Amino acid sequence: MDEPGDASHALLPDKDNPDHDNARKHALWGMLMAGGAGVEWYFGYEYDQSDLTCQNWRSRANMWEQCRYALNFFKDQNIPFWKMKNRNDLIGNKEDTNEKYCLAQEGDLYLVYLGHASTSYLDLSGQEGSYSVKWFNPREGGDLQEGSVASVQGGNKVKLENPPADNDKDWLVVVKK
Repeated sequence: MDEPGDASHALLPDKDNPDHDNARKHALWGMLMAGGAGVEWYFGYEYDQSDLTCQNWRSRANMWEQCRYALNFFKDQNIPFWKMKNRNDLIGNKEDTNEKYCLAQEGDLYLVYLGHASTSYLDLSGQEGSYSVKWFNPREGGDLQEGSVASVQGGNKVKLENPPADNDKDWLVVVKK
C-alpha cells in the first residue's frame, strides 16, 4: 500500500495522534487482510516531522510498535498468509464498508479483523468440524486470548461473540480448525 491518507495529514506524529487508530485499522490491517505485503507510510506536510522535514523517525514510534505487533502475530502464530485469500464475503462485508475484513485459508484458518469488536458472524457453511476461536489485540500485541466463546462448529453461519475486553475497540479473531 503506497502512502495512505491525504497529503496534509497521513500518518501523524505520536504527539498529535498517539493511538493511530485510523492508520492501524484502515491502512495497516486493511492492507494485511487484503493479502498485501506492506505499507509505505506518508508523513503529512501540515505536521512536525513531515515527509520533507523528518529528522526523527521516533516521532511515530507508537505506530512502528503497532506494525511490529502485526508482523509478530503472523510470525508467532505461523500464519500461512501465502495460502490465504481475502474473503470479506464470509463476514457479510459489503464493498462500501471498511470496518471488518476476512483473510481465509478456507476450511482451516480464518482471520477476521473487526474495527469495532461487536458480535460478528463468520460463514462456515460447507465446512465440517470444530474450530477454536481466539482473539488478538492489534493495539497492544501479545498472546492470543479467550473471548466469550472458545469454539464454533462448521456447517453454517456462526457467531464469533465478544472479545476478552474493550468491545468498542478493534480486535482480530483467529478461527482455526
